Amino acid sequence: GEKKKKKKKSTSLTPLIIFSGLAFFFTPYTQYSIISVLLLLLGFFVYGPVCLISLSVMEVTPTRSAGTAGSWCGIFSTLGACLAGYPLSYIISSYGWSQYVIVIILSSALQAILLAFLTNTKKLKKP
Repeated sequence: GEKKKKKKKSTSLTPLIIFSGLAFFFTPYTQYSIISVLLLLLGFFVYGPVCLISLSVMEVTPTRSAGTAGSWCGIFSTLGACLAGYPLSYIISSYGWSQYVIVIILSSALQAILLAFLTNTKKLKKP
């Protein structure tokens, strides 16, 4: 008989992040408990993939240097988060929140374009 192809299940949290963000945006500001739950969900859905970045870095490095690789990943992600604060706060104070949102949207689009070049990479060979 014919073998049925199994559908690949999606493990993307993007729809859940979008749903939580939109629900947070449209929730009245007087609903404190709902806002608290939505912020908890946003943090939960965003922090998981961030943790996987360190895990994937440690997975492709040799065993004896996995801790060092994870530490370097953590240092540079924290440093990037700290350094992103000044330029964005400057944009807000000089040009307003509407320009800030435009900058965030444009930088996200640029990031998506740059990451598109990585979609056809070959699998790494394990030693």
